[in-house]
Amino acid sequence: MHSQVGEAFTQVMRFDDAKTLAKKALESHLKIHGEGSIEEAIDRRLLSVIYSGLEDHEKALEEQLLVRKILKERNIGSETVFVEISTADTQITLGKFDDAIASLQSALSQMAEDSPMRSLATVNLAKAYAGLGKMEQARSYCR
Repeated sequence: MHSQVGEAFTQVMRFDDAKTLAKKALESHLKIHGEGSIEEAIDRRLLSVIYSGLEDHEKALEEQLLVRKILKERNIGSETVFVEISTADTQITLGKFDDAIASLQSALSQMAEDSPMRSLATVNLAKAYAGLGKMEQARSYCR
């Protein structure tokens, strides 16, 4: 219940209210399901969105990394790719370009050549390389 109301507050950009509810949901799910559950991953994913909305990108990144760890441990590849790309986007925002490149290369290695997510990953790779001042590599991902 807390997580659903937290999602609703997030959608109307009431991030402080959403954060309180999402944290309560996380506490509850940790007690019921323990660490590493899908419920924990869902709550942490919501918290990462909330922290991004609050422009607390470091905390958003922390939550994304925890979500990624849970999904990898549970071998949920399709969701892991999306989280990898989202994590890289936050890393780019924080100026952690090398980390973003590593995240994106990991995501690309998990995707089929015809995956629509490849476009998003390659655009972010171009942004990361541009952030490092490596314009030739950035351009190679724009073609």
